[in-house]
Amino acid sequence: MKSTLLFYGIVSISVFLLPSCGGNSASSDPDGGEATVAENKKMTADEMGAAVSSLYVSAMGDLNAMLQDGPTATEAEPKVAALKEEYIQKLVEYGKKRDELGEDERSKMDLAIRLGLNDAYRDQVYTTYSEVVNSYSENMEFRNLLTSFNILTQYANFELLKQQEPDEARRLGIE
Repeated sequence: MKSTLLFYGIVSISVFLLPSCGGNSASSDPDGGEATVAENKKMTADEMGAAVSSLYVSAMGDLNAMLQDGPTATEAEPKVAALKEEYIQKLVEYGKKRDELGEDERSKMDLAIRLGLNDAYRDQVYTTYSEVVNSYSENMEFRNLLTSFNILTQYANFELLKQQEPDEARRLGIE
């Protein structure tokens, strides 16, 4: 019961923090994949925000698929950590592009991300993610790794990342 309350508390707090990260959902790639950094040069702020949100949804889907057969935390941890790092690197590329935008365009990108995240929270992929996290309540370290996926979009907003995860920002060379 305590772990369920803790999880929902974290999710509730994240809902308030994520809008400041930004968020949107749809990908600009017709095949459902995210756009590459080279394609970002042609993308508007709204499209980049949508791509960031799409990455968030993809990360949730990939995580759900990775854990669908219920591997132990010990078995899954290295794969989950690698998956998270893969998405971090993709989101950091969008963060670099975001930094090149003017203030108005950054705001547009952030709004697009927020709108996409709002859609994602109503999607089955997020419901499944919540269930997956709850299924690992016996291992808090692994559960914390899983819950960290909920705030992945902060890697596309360097100001937020530096504020909320300064060690991560330093690790990634974001100063």
